[in-house]
Amino acid sequence: MRFFRAGYTICTTRGNLILFLTKRNRTYYLRVRVPLDMVRHFRRGEIVRSLGTGSYKQAKGLATSILGKLQEAYTMARSGVLTDEQIAKIVDNIVQRNVSSFDVGRVRGTVYEGSDDWSRELQSELEQYHATLDATVQTDSGYQSVLDARSERIARNRQLLGRNMAASDPAISSEARYHLQQMNVPADASGADYHKLCNEITKAVIFADSVVLEHLRGNFDTPYDIEQRNKPKSNKLSEVIEAFAGLKIKLSARTVGKYDDTTRKILDCLEAETGKQDILLSDIDYPLTKRLVDRLATYPQYRFTRYPDMTLDETYKAANYEPPSPSTLEGDLFRLGALFKLALSKFEGLKKNYMEGEAANVVPDDGKKSNEYRDIFRPADLQHVVATLLQFKNRGAFVGNPHLLLVPLIAMFQGFRINEICQLRTEDIQRIDGVWCISINEEGEGMSVKNKNSKRINPLHPELEKVGLLRFWDKQKSNGYTRLWEGEQKISCEYYPKAGNHSHYLSKWFNGTFKNHLMLSNPEKQTFHSFRHTFLNWFRQNLNMIEHGEAVAALSGHLDKDDINVLKAQGWDVGNEGAVTYMKDLNIKRQYETLRLLDYKLDLSGLVI
Repeated sequence: MRFFRAGYTICTTRGNLILFLTKRNRTYYLRVRVPLDMVRHFRRGEIVRSLGTGSYKQAKGLATSILGKLQEAYTMARSGVLTDEQIAKIVDNIVQRNVSSFDVGRVRGTVYEGSDDWSRELQSELEQYHATLDATVQTDSGYQSVLDARSERIARNRQLLGRNMAASDPAISSEARYHLQQMNVPADASGADYHKLCNEITKAVIFADSVVLEHLRGNFDTPYDIEQRNKPKSNKLSEVIEAFAGLKIKLSARTVGKYDDTTRKILDCLEAETGKQDILLSDIDYPLTKRLVDRLATYPQYRFTRYPDMTLDETYKAANYEPPSPSTLEGDLFRLGALFKLALSKFEGLKKNYMEGEAANVVPDDGKKSNEYRDIFRPADLQHVVATLLQFKNRGAFVGNPHLLLVPLIAMFQGFRINEICQLRTEDIQRIDGVWCISINEEGEGMSVKNKNSKRINPLHPELEKVGLLRFWDKQKSNGYTRLWEGEQKISCEYYPKAGNHSHYLSKWFNGTFKNHLMLSNPEKQTFHSFRHTFLNWFRQNLNMIEHGEAVAALSGHLDKDDINVLKAQGWDVGNEGAVTYMKDLNIKRQYETLRLLDYKLDLSGLVI
């Protein structure tokens, strides 16, 4: 152990690597020296990185993982092996770039990424050359000089090949070093791979120059041009993704919020299978689609928050690895199918929608009954929820945060989803035909519903009036607030873009902090959403559904798959459309006559605000 700056360093070894864990201000940092032969790739002599933890055990594990990645990078860089396929792709790129950069004699600049001196020198040389061409090509003599210069370059490059001196040409060697850097392969000027690449680049430049000469002479029917015209056109997957994100149809905020992570999963799996994040649609076939689907079927839950510094393969070995739930997987496959469907209808290259029928073949049947995914709250559970709310209230937990009390009660007596409640505005509570109602809609910034059939206007349950919801609403209006829960001091109901909803923080509070104080009958399967299932199940168990079925459908809005699974387990008949889709225009008073019958036999007098 020795001191380092304001902290201290623990030195250990992992194989031939030296690991330094430096602790500064209660946080461990990884400090590792870069081998001398790797400095030109990493452009630094050592790597220092915060591990974000004060636990030595965790820091040690994270550091070991990072060192493993570094070791892989070193091995790849030292291999110095270029496959024929890699060289062929480089050559094709050079030909395409050199030929397409000409437009009847005008050369458009080629921009290289990177900050090395050789890269800047090459870019400057190209820009100067292009400027000269632009100035001279306008005259007959200038046009002829362009032809002569191109012919001379072809002759010079052929001489270089004949003497096996391609690597000595500054432009060729700069091009070679650029591509080697992109693949983390050391640019060893004495290596056989380097000379082979320089020779192939020279051949590609000669071929491209020959095609350009023919174009300058007005001949656009070279074998190259004919091949390009006959080659099937194809868009890239990234173009489809961009179009999907920019569709003019109105996507709900919830859909947009989840879109990024879902697409990132697909791209992550694509990169794991192909080594690229973007490919031509024409390169997609059934075997690749099947591999993507298999990857998604095992894709770790919470990948981007739980394992931000791990590779995809490393996450599978993590102690807390979890595969996706069937519903999550189904959503991911639906997104992939939607991208394919859009590609097939609006873009070129994809031969067919390889996802048709695939979801049914992949989403696993784990043998569970429907109610094993989520459960209702039983009478004793509801009693304990009320008692625990009272304990929190007596401790002053709801002072300045009355929404923490009211949101669960609204879910209990209205059957609303958590985001439907958290996004409410003061204008969404209104009096219709003498009945106080709540409007669930997506009219306004940051507003969303599960789907279009979830939009509805429902009467307010009498118990919510008794506990003081309308008095609270009136106070919020008098304060000039537009959001019903505006002004909270602790747990925010503000729109959270990353999750695409208003309920992000409150959901964490209820399913974490509050739920930890509850004594539930089936805690692993009982969450905030269980209020909705309890609400629906009460009507099924206590009322004649032939008489009240339409009103219950109107009160519940559209039933999603999770709702249907739970209701099936409770004996509901969900085989008809009326049981699944909200009865849009059912009279408010008819709804109220059914809603007011809901009675959990709970004493809420202590919760009145």
